[in-house]
Amino acid sequence: MAFNTDTERMLESASRLEGIRDEVLSSLGRYMMTNQDLTGGAFQGLAALASMRTTEDISMTGKQVSARFQACIDQIRGSAHQYSQMNEQNAAQLGNISSV
Repeated sequence: MAFNTDTERMLESASRLEGIRDEVLSSLGRYMMTNQDLTGGAFQGLAALASMRTTEDISMTGKQVSARFQACIDQIRGSAHQYSQMNEQNAAQLGNISSV
């Protein structure tokens, strides 16, 4: 059984994951800013402090998930590059075989 890879699709998938990661980080940033704006104004007291702690926890978790996404993205891209190089090397070696 041969192992075939489509490096272009791998790279497209990595780009899609990167887009998802960026959207999530952007949404988390907006959420954090909105909560900070609320606690800086009319939203005061213990509930406001608890809300900010929760917001900071959510933000930290989002950053951790983002780092894991980035590790997957880097792995996919690195593997695509390796597969592409291996394919080129194999093609070159097969091209050097002469029929007798």
